[in-house]
Amino acid sequence: MDMKTKLVLAVVAAAPALLLAAAPAGTALAAGQAPAASVQTACDVTTSGATITLVRDCDTTSTLTVPAGFSVDGAGHTITAHDPGPRAFFQGPVLTNAGDSMSLQDLAVRGTGFAGTCDNANPRYGVLFNNASGSMTNVDVVDITQHAACLTGSGIGVTAASGPQTVTITNATVTGFQRSALLATGDATVNVADSTFGPPDLTVPDPGALAQDTVQYGSAAPLGGTGGTFTGNTVIGAAGSASADMLIDNAANLTVSGNTFGGAGTDVGISVSLSTGITVEYNNIARTATPPSSADSNGYGARSDDNSRSQTTLTCNAFQGWNDNLDNLAQPPCITTTSLPDGIVGDNYPATLDAYTENCCPDLIWTVTAGSLPPGITLHPDGTLTGAPDKVGAYTFTVQVQDTSGGKSTRVFAVTIRRITRRTFSSSLVRRRFSSCSPP
Repeated sequence: MDMKTKLVLAVVAAAPALLLAAAPAGTALAAGQAPAASVQTACDVTTSGATITLVRDCDTTSTLTVPAGFSVDGAGHTITAHDPGPRAFFQGPVLTNAGDSMSLQDLAVRGTGFAGTCDNANPRYGVLFNNASGSMTNVDVVDITQHAACLTGSGIGVTAASGPQTVTITNATVTGFQRSALLATGDATVNVADSTFGPPDLTVPDPGALAQDTVQYGSAAPLGGTGGTFTGNTVIGAAGSASADMLIDNAANLTVSGNTFGGAGTDVGISVSLSTGITVEYNNIARTATPPSSADSNGYGARSDDNSRSQTTLTCNAFQGWNDNLDNLAQPPCITTTSLPDGIVGDNYPATLDAYTENCCPDLIWTVTAGSLPPGITLHPDGTLTGAPDKVGAYTFTVQVQDTSGGKSTRVFAVTIRRITRRTFSSSLVRRRFSSCSPP
């Protein structure tokens, strides 16, 4: 077994342990921590109908809950969590639901560098949807960390262990987390758009000892698989210990589209394992140089285990800065030409079809697989179109581009050929027109 295979197996083998550490918040309290309290009574708020609105910033040393049937409007204010005392530690979520749904907007949730030992049974979250559906809009979650190498400390958590739940997150920002910015597990559909996740807390001791997976979909034993849509977001990862911008493990029916992934020396861009129905498309997956203090153990842009390879579809993703763009995955060529110009009978028709491939060999071969080109025009294997059309008409045809690894993509084009009638004038008519002009 070569070193590359050993590293891949090590990452996959570690995944269940990492996921088990991300259990839902328990009921146990840390010594000295008060029981959970309603945000409606613990903070200075006004209540109108089913909306609780913060009047000013709120400090807490225990978990705050959103009453069943209510939503919270932060009105731009911040809820800040503190350890209860020098030897009393904050555990569990800062803000969570008391009922089966929760909606939050225009709010910030902040930690203050928690102390204490690792408590995997009652992990810290900034916001936790605990077996609940709901939404978050314009919510910032900052510094949910104890600056330690514990597998806890996530900005946003979504758990669905008792049945299907749906959570929508829009315009959120999560930074300074210890373990994950977004951790979604169980039978949850989590739809995320226009949000920023990362960078994580980079001050943890022994950099690289903690796998800081910025975004994670999936759990060790899902009911229907964690899925949803993840579109138009920015994800910033960390270096070391197989940390991934996005870990997809035991997930199902997830579309990752139009995002920007980055980070200094991030070990893996997108990692997929034990998952089905995964679509990764039109993302920019990049990283900058690995910091000198961190090992570059993998350096894959996108990778998959054998179970997920046939269930993962990659389309038109761009990669930059990786040791290997693809590991155990293939992406067919991406056709970047979206349309072709119309033509004129008898005029030269120079045009070029463009595409790129992330597979090992860049050579591409173009062919027409359906329909027909306008008569007189030829498509060459290198994608150039030459000739002069000789027949008026509307033509629709399908082109295929194939790389040397067998990856194929197709696109349908429509071209209209017209005839232009060019008017000509006899020389005698021209002479008569000029002779009728009076000299100046």
